[in-house]
Amino acid sequence: MDCPETFYHVLSRGNERKDIFWDERDYLRFLDTMGRMVKRFNLGIHAYVLMSLLKVRKYRCPNRDMAIYLLYQLGIYLNKEIGEVFDVGHTAVPGAAKRAQEYVRSDGRLERAVKRIIADI
Repeated sequence: MDCPETFYHVLSRGNERKDIFWDERDYLRFLDTMGRMVKRFNLGIHAYVLMSLLKVRKYRCPNRDMAIYLLYQLGIYLNKEIGEVFDVGHTAVPGAAKRAQEYVRSDGRLERAVKRIIADI
């Protein structure tokens, strides 16, 4: 069913959390295909993440903190699960979420964007 003005959350994961891409060429092929589908079906993509491409840093990173904050705010993931995605301990998750919350509170535009993202998910 096609519903105009509807947001869809699409998730693709390999069996047993295995990688679904063999190498960087596969990522690029996927991005090319996604771009063609956007044009063909007149779609709008608001965000996407190719998770295994993330380069996790052991130091503070505002973008990583924001991603952790969004997952934390959804309330459907355990801190342990969020930590595993970003290769940090589960005890680091609340601190990253708190830092991101401060970024959000200090920037009205960012706050509105985050609220839209959470509402769309």
